[in-house]
Amino acid sequence: RPGTGSKSKSSSSSKSSSKPPADMAAPARLAARRLARGRAAATLQSSLAARQRLAPVATHLEQQTLQVAAHQQHQQLQLQQQQEQLLEAAAAQAQAWLEPAPVGPPKPVRLETADLADPRTYAATTMPPHEAFTIHPDAYSSERFFQTEKEKVFGNSWVCVGMADELRQPGDTITGEIGGQP
Repeated sequence: RPGTGSKSKSSSSSKSSSKPPADMAAPARLAARRLARGRAAATLQSSLAARQRLAPVATHLEQQTLQVAAHQQHQQLQLQQQQEQLLEAAAAQAQAWLEPAPVGPPKPVRLETADLADPRTYAATTMPPHEAFTIHPDAYSSERFFQTEKEKVFGNSWVCVGMADELRQPGDTITGEIGGQP
């Protein structure tokens, strides 16, 4: 059976040509692994280099983020302080509105014994118009009050002594006495 033997030879030779020999397949696999490892190492090195280049940028961005957060916190604290001040002012105003208004005029002060330079003597005259009272009636007849008034009011300020239409010619004058002074 020479035909059969030749067939078997050809089939065995075709089998051996499709598979590389065992001693040749190992170096190819080894080379493929080395190539893959080399590519991975190159990718890793490239990634590390990119991180090193980007590290200062990331640090700068982190610093800016911290600065913005600190600025926002400062603004929020200022806003809270302003709100607290406004609330305190509103509470004080509400308290003032709730306090009862004084009923009737303040206790009269005898001008003969009062300190005429003390603002408390005239407190009732300096209140808002709907709450104010006139000066004490003694002011109209007190010699002491009159002397103080001449000194403090008429002696330290300009006082009208006449009207311009009373002066007809250039050089005309008006004479008189104000507060005991000519």
